[in-house]
Amino acid sequence: MRLSRSAIVIRNAQLTDIPALSGLLVQSFNPGIEEGMGGWLQLLLRLSIQADLQQRFRVHRKQAKQYCCMVAVCASAQEDKMAGDQVVGTVEMSLRYQYMWPSSLPHIYLANLAVQPQYRRQGIAVSLLETCETMAMRWGFSNLQLHVREDNQVARYLYERAGYRVKRVEFNLGTLLLQQPRTLLLCKQLRMERA
Repeated sequence: MRLSRSAIVIRNAQLTDIPALSGLLVQSFNPGIEEGMGGWLQLLLRLSIQADLQQRFRVHRKQAKQYCCMVAVCASAQEDKMAGDQVVGTVEMSLRYQYMWPSSLPHIYLANLAVQPQYRRQGIAVSLLETCETMAMRWGFSNLQLHVREDNQVARYLYERAGYRVKRVEFNLGTLLLQQPRTLLLCKQLRMERA
């Protein structure tokens, strides 16, 4: 389905969005899992992601930490309250520290950027990234970071076009023993406007 950028609204996720978010994340990061016995695995993954999202929403709300889960919804669905919002994309952002101790330099970390397959290549991911940049500057940060798998060419191209650059190539046990793709840590420096 082709949408104009004005047909998409980006807003903070709500608890009622969690079932749609979990489905989108399973579909985006585990394609093809619904085949055969995968149906059970898909259900377990969805339930696990739902529980994880609920926990993050609760913890960050109680502790007032800098965390935000945003969703992109179709404006037409938003206008029709009976239909509810149709979640077509999402991204999470949170405060992280460079090292394990809080005295290290903090930065904003982006995770779980995903768009429904039928809505990809329509600017939704770009709009979500731009919203994250605005939010990060509002929070007083000028450094955004995220991870992407080395073999995810589509995502790497998106991030490169958006101004992200490779900060570090990371190895893990899967990379070393199972020949899985490496993970790239990407970084973007934002230009803070002076008042």
